[in-house]
This record gives sequence, C-alpha cells and structure tokens, in this order.
Amino acid sequence: MKNPKLLAALTLVALTVIFLYQNAATVEIRFLFWGAAMSLSLMIFLVLAVGILTGWLLHSYLYHHTARDKARELKRQEQELSAPTDKPGL
Repeated sequence: MKNPKLLAALTLVALTVIFLYQNAATVEIRFLFWGAAMSLSLMIFLVLAVGILTGWLLHSYLYHHTARDKARELKRQEQELSAPTDKPGL
C-alpha cells in the first residue's frame, strides 16, 4: 500500500473489531444504588470517553484560569507604569 494513513486506519479498525469480539461478555456495573448490565467493551469505551472529557474540561479550565491571571498581572503592570509619580524628577 502506498498510503500509510489508510494502512494505519485499517489496522486500527481491525484491532477495534478484534477487541470488540474478545470483550463481548456482559458485565454488571454497580455504583451505590445504581446498577446496569452492559458489554465489557462498551463499558471500557464509556470509561475512556469520560476520562477524555474530564481531562479536556480540566485542561480548558486551567488554561483559561492561567490566561486570566496573566492578563490581570499585565494590566496591573501597565497601570503602575502609566501612573504619575509624586516624586520630583532628578
């Protein structure tokens, strides 16, 4: 094959199909007073999706929080530089 992206995609699809086939057993999930029965592969996918979503949200929060702090510090520095001084010049 001349297209490495196509080869990588087909390999990933093949590995996913093998994973789904080998983990098709039904498992019961219990958490506090809640319970559900689903295939093991679906449960692993849902846990992965929740982990990715949590990581993305946490990264986004921390990025914006840091950017906001930097903007405030820059604004404070600009105000300090533009404020007139009470000391007479030398």
